[in-house]
Amino acid sequence: MASKKMWSLLLQTTALVGVATMATPAVAQDDETEDTITVTGTLIQRQDIQAPSPVTSVSAEELKVVNTVNTEDFLNTLPQAIPGFDATSNNPGDGVATANLRGLGAVRTLVLVEGRRFVPYDAGGIVDLNQIPAALIERVDVVTGGASALYGSDAMAGVVNFDLRDDYEGVELNASYDISEQGDGGIFQASILAGGEFADGRGNATFFAAYTDRQPVFQGDRDFSAVANDDAAVGEDFPPFGSAGVPGMRLFDSFDFSNIGYTPGMDSCTAPGGGVAEGLAADCTGGALFDESGSPIPWINSGTNTTRYNYAPVNYLQLPQERYNLAAFANYQLFENTELKLRGTYASNVVAQELAPTPIFDTFTISEDNTAISDDFRTLLEANGDFDPNNGMVDTYDVFLGRRMLEVGPRNSNRDQHAVQWSAETITQVTDSLTWTNYAQFARTAGALSQTGNVSRSAFQDAIDQNCDLYGPNRFSEECVAIVSRTGIIRNAFEQTVLGTSVGGDLAALQSPMASLPVAFVAGVEYREEAGDFQPDSVLGPDVAGFNQSAPIKGRFDVTEFFTEVNVPLIEGAALAEQLNVNGAIRISDYSTVGSLTTWAAGASWSPTEDLTFKVNYNRAARAPNLAELFQPVVNGFPGADDPCAIQTTGGTPAGNQAICTAEGVPASAFGTTALQPNSQIESLFGGNADLTEEVADTFTLGLVAQPSALPGLTVKVDYYNIEIEDVISTIPVQSVLDGCYIDGTQSLCDLVQRGQSGQIEFISLNNQNLALLTAEGIDLDADYGWETGYGDFNVRIVGTYRIEDGFQAFDGEPLNNCSGYFGGRFGQCGEPFPEWKHTMFITHTIEDLTTTLRWRYIGEVTADDAIDPSGALDDFTELRGTTIDAYNYFDLTAAYAFGDNINLSVGIQNIFENEPPIQGDSFQEQANTWPATYDPFGRSYFINTTFTF
Repeated sequence: MASKKMWSLLLQTTALVGVATMATPAVAQDDETEDTITVTGTLIQRQDIQAPSPVTSVSAEELKVVNTVNTEDFLNTLPQAIPGFDATSNNPGDGVATANLRGLGAVRTLVLVEGRRFVPYDAGGIVDLNQIPAALIERVDVVTGGASALYGSDAMAGVVNFDLRDDYEGVELNASYDISEQGDGGIFQASILAGGEFADGRGNATFFAAYTDRQPVFQGDRDFSAVANDDAAVGEDFPPFGSAGVPGMRLFDSFDFSNIGYTPGMDSCTAPGGGVAEGLAADCTGGALFDESGSPIPWINSGTNTTRYNYAPVNYLQLPQERYNLAAFANYQLFENTELKLRGTYASNVVAQELAPTPIFDTFTISEDNTAISDDFRTLLEANGDFDPNNGMVDTYDVFLGRRMLEVGPRNSNRDQHAVQWSAETITQVTDSLTWTNYAQFARTAGALSQTGNVSRSAFQDAIDQNCDLYGPNRFSEECVAIVSRTGIIRNAFEQTVLGTSVGGDLAALQSPMASLPVAFVAGVEYREEAGDFQPDSVLGPDVAGFNQSAPIKGRFDVTEFFTEVNVPLIEGAALAEQLNVNGAIRISDYSTVGSLTTWAAGASWSPTEDLTFKVNYNRAARAPNLAELFQPVVNGFPGADDPCAIQTTGGTPAGNQAICTAEGVPASAFGTTALQPNSQIESLFGGNADLTEEVADTFTLGLVAQPSALPGLTVKVDYYNIEIEDVISTIPVQSVLDGCYIDGTQSLCDLVQRGQSGQIEFISLNNQNLALLTAEGIDLDADYGWETGYGDFNVRIVGTYRIEDGFQAFDGEPLNNCSGYFGGRFGQCGEPFPEWKHTMFITHTIEDLTTTLRWRYIGEVTADDAIDPSGALDDFTELRGTTIDAYNYFDLTAAYAFGDNINLSVGIQNIFENEPPIQGDSFQEQANTWPATYDPFGRSYFINTTFTF
């Protein structure tokens, strides 16, 4: 609910402007006003106004070139973006698609539709791009550089604005199908767009409906991802790897296998049937797992004969999706000087994830009288001194085990999300030069996330106590499965209400004597309220194994904002000053959570000639913490990291300091052994923080626009950007905690780590803090050239970015990690690849009714950030294969033909040369042995798209 203060303020503002309306004769819009277009990157809407910040626009035609069905697919190819979650994001991922400008995080990219905020999908305030159908988009504008003064909080890295086709006449039917050369991953999309005038031309109504069906692809469907890779030395093949949580159950203690028929030797241990017993020391001691008969056998940690579990093939490489979109728009001339705009959108989106069956890792108690224990296993336990058959008592044995619950089935997560948004806007032409706008918007996202394949830790102990047979693969009975398996449901709802009023136009009394146009301005007030309710059931608490633990989040905040923007033409038509403008903006925000924030922007635009324009702009941006960052209870997660006390560099030396590791609870016998860290994922506890303050950013852009009259059809835009965000809301990266403690000896970081009696890490405690620094610096290029010939029309456009710095500092005192030219390796922090140079080029030829377009996507070379480890402890890590990913070139070809005025057919080939993605080892990949959001994992694919218009 809006506060009384806010309602009073809105009423007063409305009344004042209403008086001005009544005091001024109503006038019809003149030709200049009717031709006014909406410009993204400025709130002032006048034909001569250009956005002060860099803007890259993508037309609907460019989206069609590659048959864009999901908008994130195209956005991720733009050089200004680093891929967020998309159709390949199975683990990590949560079934949504996000925008991530400059790689500064989805929470710092503001998504707009028609210049207004779009409904987020969660308490983090992030928009799911799945809800925005590509078939309805007329243009996408990407504003890079802070825009908080113009659009409010969240616009730290920039803005993505989707302009929709909301004023249509006629009927358009569209259908497309996309499929890989291997015959899988099909994507079907069909839509209808219909509209027309009513009330003798005073209004227009438009209706849109679309259906999308995306079929799954499994990692097992591609050779490069069918087996989880281990690391390999340069020049060697990747050996198979996988998880220590195996279907046969792994025991992490060391047992003496000589008690069950294995024979110790000088150099090796001999198995009962002869031959070397791999996985055991010469004295026949080592870890164990169980074969299909239920007998213990030696554990083999790595190599071609590894007994690790290959989890890869049953994971999705492309997530299946089913989506329905509906939209309705109406524009109506209420009065001679007042227009009413109504908009409503609805999206139903179902996306599934599938992971390998749950691995459960924990300490469990086995009783001596357990009837499911095999004779050999009982002998091992007795020989280990844990069961004493002669003491007349029932003994127990506490064992740390890892078991893959194959019998329970794969982990499936099904996100069923529904989003609705409606808005009403009135635009009143008060005078020839003054426009008054009022708007109201309500949005709600609600849905459920069902998760099957979970296992209860406490029930697993119950199953052991009830003599369930877990000693070997496929030995867990259906009755025992029913004891341990759990299905969890998370219900969520997120609501957003926006009310606003603004006045804009020309100030005739303020005009430079050397300019023909007066000062242009806009000023207004906006109220926004956001509330989130995230409610998992009790199944998904600390007892769960499988998907991550979830905790309820419920909270709200509201913000009242005053904003104004001015553009001042100073000089026109003078020598060396064809045009000189200055601009400024300020926004004062009063948050119920963090109090008052002030953001502002100042800039100038100078055209020494009609052919050349220079722009400079400075922004002070801010971002208030979102509901999740403030109110999330402590939950667990499992980020990939390495315990320096366990992991060894390729030179065979433990990365950690033994004295520190010993002092922090690591037994000397366990130091530098893989048994100290059985899993590459380390449980970490994350929580919100009600005392968070805002993030603050300084952004600077300097650009030029050249349109040489000597070369008609050429436009070149070059923009330099520099973004620095302080007090970034973040948690200390897990690897930074571990390295800072066990390599550098920082006690405050050691205090965050909890180890068990065996020395293994039980969990790391992390909460949100204002602690990090993010930077982004680089140069954007957008060049477009079109010309006519006797052989048709040609057009070439290239959009590219050269990255100078993409910095991340986790906390004060840590070195600034520059991710430009790097990607996140095992010990690194960069994550998704940040190529120094990345571009997309379109070469288009049109002759009569045939248009052919070649798209060239270039991704520059990147290196694993481990190779530049500032501590020097890992300087030999570069000996591993995969530390460098070479530059990649992708080519896509589309041909479109117009059959008269009513039928358009386009066909295309993507990834013409069928480039496989870079194949990486365990230390240098995100998922599927590669980085599937950056590099095409599907190979060559084909599409066909048909449009009928009436």
